[in-house]
Amino acid sequence: MTRLDRLCARITKLHGKILLRGKLDVKDAVRIGRLLNAAKPLCGRTFKAWIYQHCGFSYMQACRYRRLAVFAKGNNLLPFENLYQAYQAAGILPKPAPNSEHERQLLSTAEEIRREKAIARNQKILAERAAFAKQVSILNGSTWKVFRGDMEKKALEIESASIPTIITDPDYLKDNYEQSYQKLARIANRVLFDGGNLITFAAHAHLPHITNILADSGLTYIWLLAYTMGGAQARQWDKKIINEFIPVLWFTKGKKRKPINYITDVIHSPSKEKSFHAWSKNIAACEQLVTQFSAPGEIILDPCCGGGTIGVAARKLGRRFIGIDRDPQAVRITARRIKETVGVA
Repeated sequence: MTRLDRLCARITKLHGKILLRGKLDVKDAVRIGRLLNAAKPLCGRTFKAWIYQHCGFSYMQACRYRRLAVFAKGNNLLPFENLYQAYQAAGILPKPAPNSEHERQLLSTAEEIRREKAIARNQKILAERAAFAKQVSILNGSTWKVFRGDMEKKALEIESASIPTIITDPDYLKDNYEQSYQKLARIANRVLFDGGNLITFAAHAHLPHITNILADSGLTYIWLLAYTMGGAQARQWDKKIINEFIPVLWFTKGKKRKPINYITDVIHSPSKEKSFHAWSKNIAACEQLVTQFSAPGEIILDPCCGGGTIGVAARKLGRRFIGIDRDPQAVRITARRIKETVGVA
């Protein structure tokens, strides 16, 4: 039996006693926390999965136990009547509401300081993103441009490490979808700055392969988002699946992300919009993507712009936009829509 197995057995036994008693005291919580802290270096990156598989409680509860065990090293926990009070003392759970005006003023001041620090941190992130984004000569001083041509060849005219965000919807239903995503991966690795985002729609049927193509190129997988289909459904008869969302893959270039906002992983499409292109997406849903993954004034690149919905959303929200498509009709539609929405400049 390995040391990890012995730790697991002790945690399971102690947790079983707690379940039988129906309560958890401070000493038990500290013991479990110490055992978990000893198991963490043995598990490495699999620690979270190990907890779910072997310990019988959630990862969040395990984090509370571990923090309490660390707190107990330099503090006496005996005076606390129950675990809830010990959690409050360790800062794991919030303390009760203040009873006096003085306490309320102190909390208000602390909240103001916390808010100011958060604002300063976001401003620093935006400044870093702005510093990475060089002056892109392909725009030639304009706020948007749409180009006809092969996406990879045209993207070569964009300076390296100059784009913060790519949002695109390649044609993933054709047999040569692999080539499209390989090109997209090469473009992202070249034009995105370190920490920049690639947001791309994908197909359920090819999702593992598309994910591998992007990951194998050196991009870092972050999350899978769901784009709802506006109440529509697609039936996969061979698999007996009613499909109500489209996968949206989120990758970044490099390891250091520079997030601006919290990201919602469900993109709500109120209705289908197919009047401009066969695979157009809803403008409100695209605005949600643009808002979550970029800041005003930044550049968004869509190398498969189709009907131009991403471009319209970008310009409506004060972002600059570069669109590329090999279909001359798609380029004309995109340019016309942006002009009608926000003007020529």
